Amino acid sequence: MHSRDCDTKFNIYLLYPNRPKNLTHNYSIRIDLFEENDFKLLGKIAAQLFIPDTQHKVSCSLSCGEHGYSGAKCEIFHECNCAKDSFCLAPFICVCPLYKFGSRCYLNHSICQLSHNPCQHNDICVPNDDRIDLKGFTCICSQDYSGPRCENINNRIDIY
Repeated sequence: MHSRDCDTKFNIYLLYPNRPKNLTHNYSIRIDLFEENDFKLLGKIAAQLFIPDTQHKVSCSLSCGEHGYSGAKCEIFHECNCAKDSFCLAPFICVCPLYKFGSRCYLNHSICQLSHNPCQHNDICVPNDDRIDLKGFTCICSQDYSGPRCENINNRIDIY
């Protein structure tokens, strides 16, 4: 999400119609954070959590990095139906790379894959969720440029 949108409130409910809540079970939430490297998640994940008064804190550094494994100790193997270039968290829970979307990450965002990059100076084009921005993309400009499409050269004074 672009920094200009940090104060904007988005209400998106993640509903799983094929996973009804069993009222006789206790549930917990696991949040996985990913460092933004080659596997970028810009604009992909946001959540509002309602946390009860009683909290049970658990620190866990274990990461299930292999495609098709999940569980507290990465002991559960499952067939993963996610696209090969996605990250499979659990059966039917896929985290898509930057230019893909959909429940299994098989759909492509085409706006940033055009032969002509909409961001000038070969700066980074990041597709946006259509529910957030109808323009379809955000440009991440290099240090020397600014503007919606990185079209402006930033002022600079060199003193020798």
